[in-house]
Amino acid sequence: MPVLLLSLLLPLSSASPALPTREDPSLPGVLDAPPAELVLPVAPGPIEPEDGVAGEPHLLLRSDWVYPGPRRTRVRRGRVTRDEVVVVTGRVEGAGCRGPWGRLAGEGYLCLDRATPTDALPTALPRVLAFDAPEPAEFWSYVETGTWDQDPDALADALVPWIYGKRWRRWQGVFYDSVEDFERGRDPSEDQLEGNRKYHFAGVEPTTRGPVLVRRNGQVVPLDGIHLYPLPRFTGRDLGEDPLPPGRIAGWVHGYEGGVLRTEPRADAAVLAELPYHAFLELDAAPADLDGRWWRVPDALGDGVDGYVSEEEGVRRWSSAPPPADLPAQELWVDVDVRQQILTVYEGLSPVYVTLVSTGKRGHSTPLGTFRVFDKMVTVDMMSRKDAPEDDRYHVEEVPWSMHFWPRYALHGAYWHWGFGNRASHGCVNLSPRDARWIFDRLDPELPPGWHTVFEDAGHPGAVLRIRDGQVLGRDRRFPPGEHWDVKASR
Repeated sequence: MPVLLLSLLLPLSSASPALPTREDPSLPGVLDAPPAELVLPVAPGPIEPEDGVAGEPHLLLRSDWVYPGPRRTRVRRGRVTRDEVVVVTGRVEGAGCRGPWGRLAGEGYLCLDRATPTDALPTALPRVLAFDAPEPAEFWSYVETGTWDQDPDALADALVPWIYGKRWRRWQGVFYDSVEDFERGRDPSEDQLEGNRKYHFAGVEPTTRGPVLVRRNGQVVPLDGIHLYPLPRFTGRDLGEDPLPPGRIAGWVHGYEGGVLRTEPRADAAVLAELPYHAFLELDAAPADLDGRWWRVPDALGDGVDGYVSEEEGVRRWSSAPPPADLPAQELWVDVDVRQQILTVYEGLSPVYVTLVSTGKRGHSTPLGTFRVFDKMVTVDMMSRKDAPEDDRYHVEEVPWSMHFWPRYALHGAYWHWGFGNRASHGCVNLSPRDARWIFDRLDPELPPGWHTVFEDAGHPGAVLRIRDGQVLGRDRRFPPGEHWDVKASR
């Protein structure tokens, strides 16, 4: 079949719109609030205990740590949060707990003082919210008019755990302490929104004065006072479900203005077609020129009609490098090439998933080397250091699907930009929400149902992650399992 679907090609008279990865403060906008019923929590469904594991579900009355044994120590196995359900497979005596300790499915121990038996079953976290946020392609019209297309199908395509937004330009909303305070016109809260903070909200609630976004602490802000983040819908390629033909490698258009397909591997060759931002390309595995800058797209416009693309004209292409040493056979591990901004998940020596990422921008480089994922967090707040320059400070709430590999560095989902294929982070490896979820669900250490956080240890080592710059591989920087620092990640 043709490598490029004709529907992805733009006519030569049409230009791909520029899609920003950071906000343009010169653009005005007034939000036209969508209906409140567009918010619907989507739970993945209860999870039955594993076969052969007898267990009693328990509801968490307070958040608490999970330990590797029935006593409180500085070494922790994970974390569970209030109002979630975990499965207790046995009760044992221990230290540091007024009552018994519960042995959990997932091989950890929880003090049962802060849990109670329940008939509910645990669910895989995070839950995601179905909310019809703007799409990236609607960004410019959204900031100019405050409106976007309301797509009912978007409700079936829940992407992230929360509704995300910020105070920006004309979206100067204020917090009220409760829905009642807002409806009765009481004074706003003393605790107000900060300009450099990305906020999360649990849902939308209708009121007599218009819909409001609701925080978990009960605070609300008028929906027309928050700039909503357009959610990136980009996704990589699952090579198990959609394998590449033999002799082909993955490529993408990463230039914000799009790319071009030429008749020959030369910059002055005629243009066959213009390619939109993030168009996927199946490239010939061998370069089309001696410098490795041009790549053939076989059958680009149909049988026998090849085209050529260049890295210098907005295209990224997959590359390989020798695997890290001591990889167990068939183990899932991750390779990131910062030069091409491409991430590959391998099973042993076989690539099984490939996608674009955003690594550290100038002044915030992503560290090179071989690491291991030493924790997985359903969500985590990410903040700049206290000594960061004023214009480089940030506070990003509830970043989803976070997987730390070095103190303050993580693989994670990014909801605030869609510049994948371009450097855009403060050092972390940014993934689209869909890609982050796919990878998070599969990499070790496994997150047991109902848990918010899991740490690796000797019995549950994390997946290997190698970050390189082309063929510059860096050094081995893997911690011994369980030996790492507490972290707060940069983005």
